[in-house]
Amino acid sequence: MFKNSFNKITWLKVIVVVLLCLGIIVSCTPFVKFLKPPLGALEKWQVEIDLSTHAIGELKEYSGIVDPIWVYRRTSEQITWLDTHEPTVVAPFILKHSDSMEFNGKYRSVKKEFFVFSEWRYRDKTLLQVGNSWNNCGRIKYIEGNQKVINNQTFNGVIACLHDFNKFQLDAWGHIYDVAGNASTKHIVPLSVPYYEFNKKGILVITPFPRVL
Repeated sequence: MFKNSFNKITWLKVIVVVLLCLGIIVSCTPFVKFLKPPLGALEKWQVEIDLSTHAIGELKEYSGIVDPIWVYRRTSEQITWLDTHEPTVVAPFILKHSDSMEFNGKYRSVKKEFFVFSEWRYRDKTLLQVGNSWNNCGRIKYIEGNQKVINNQTFNGVIACLHDFNKFQLDAWGHIYDVAGNASTKHIVPLSVPYYEFNKKGILVITPFPRVL
């Protein structure tokens, strides 16, 4: 009889534990559904930028999905220049750390007219990539005209990042890029190009995942 009572108590305990587990699962279901994004929500997580008022020769910062998005609108002379410009060949051990959308040709862009790139912003600091590390370079600025840079190169327009542009030397080693985001030295990772496309209205759409372009 004692054995039967023991078995009943054991089974009751098991049943109580099972019911408690079921209760916890049922009570947490709404919370789990809240955390889980709807189907296709990530694909809709994008930013649209109207470039209709973006001036030729202007470098401008826009709000991105997480970090800022920069857009430079090339001049017709720069588009012609890029056709013949041979960018610095990036060292293989540097290029392997590049996290960037790939495009064919020298423009690194969907449309020749616009160069779109991104940066990593941390506590209001602009960080750009050097190898597998990130460097707080200061602030980003565009410098127009033909500019002499390191290794006797000439860039038709320069995108640069520095703490103090009053002490800026274009022919020095540092974050100095052409208008396709290629660095003037092989040891600097090219500017990162985010995933983006232009919709039927000509609006720039920044997306979190690659699309078939």
